[in-house]
Amino acid sequence: MSLYSLITPKAFSELLHRNTGKRIVPVDATWYMASKERDLAKKEFMELERIHNAVFFDLDVFMDQKSPYPHMLPSLETFNEEMGKLGIREDDILVVYDRCSNFSASRAAWELTTLGHETVFLLTGLNAYKEEGYPLDITQVDSVTPFEPTSYTSCTSHAKEQVITFEELQHLVETGEIQHYNFFDMRTLPRFLGEVPDPRPGVAPGHIPGAQPMPYAEVLEGGNYSSTVEGIQNRIAASLSEHGTRLDRSKHSIVMCGSGVTACTVKTAFEACGYVPVRLYDGSWCEWARRADPRYIATGKDW
Repeated sequence: MSLYSLITPKAFSELLHRNTGKRIVPVDATWYMASKERDLAKKEFMELERIHNAVFFDLDVFMDQKSPYPHMLPSLETFNEEMGKLGIREDDILVVYDRCSNFSASRAAWELTTLGHETVFLLTGLNAYKEEGYPLDITQVDSVTPFEPTSYTSCTSHAKEQVITFEELQHLVETGEIQHYNFFDMRTLPRFLGEVPDPRPGVAPGHIPGAQPMPYAEVLEGGNYSSTVEGIQNRIAASLSEHGTRLDRSKHSIVMCGSGVTACTVKTAFEACGYVPVRLYDGSWCEWARRADPRYIATGKDW
C-alpha cells in the first residue's frame, strides 16, 4: 500500500477550492541528475513559474549528509529541522510536483510519507497541469518558501517497511531467495547491461544478479503518470513486453536505480496499480557496486 496518492491536475484544482480546514501546500521537488544543473532547480523555482504558494524541496538537503552514498533517507531529526525551515505544519496537505519528468517528485513524496507526514499527494505531472491550462505564479521570489518557520515534529518513520537494506538484499542474492521477488532496476538499459561506464567515478558498471530492467521513463507518458490505473498498467505491460521481463503479482517487489531516486517512479506506478508490497533499495547501485562481492556484479542479459 502506498503512503501517498496520485492526484490529477483537475482533482488538485478541486482540492484547492474545497473547504478542507487545512492548508494545501504545493511542493516543488525539482532535482536534476547532472551535477552541473543542481543549482538550476532552485534558480528556476525562484525566477520562473511555480504553482502558487509552493515551497522548494531540495533532495540534496533532505538526505543523510553523513552517508557515503547519495540521497539516502535522512534521519527524523534532519527531516523535522528542514521541514520547519520551509514553514510546513504537520497537518498541511502537501501536493508534490517537479519540472523534470516526475522522478524527483516521486522521491520527495516517498520521503515525506516514509518519515511521517500524514497527507501527501503526488501530481500526475506538471506538464499535464500546464497543458490543461491551470494557473502558475510567474512572479520572482527571493526565498524557497512563502511561510514563516515552524517547529515541525514527526515521530514516525516507516523506513523498516519501505526500505530494504544492503544486508537484507545481500542475503537474498547470496542464497538465491531473490528469485521469489519481483526485482527491478530503473536505470537505463545500457547502464544496467554494463555496456557503458557508470557516471559516478569508481562505480563498476552492471547490475545485481536476479534484477530485471525497467527504465523509469517507460512507466510515464511525456513525463506524466497516466490519469487512470489502466493507463499506468498499460505502460508497465509495455515495458515488460519490450524487455522480455516478468512481473508476478503473487510476489513482493523490490525496486532500485542508481541512487534511490528514479526507482520511486516505478514504486509509485506499482503501488497505484495494487502491485504491492514494494520496497526500495535506498542505497541502490551506488552502494551495491562499492560493497558487494564482485561475484555479485553481473553484466549482459541474464533474465
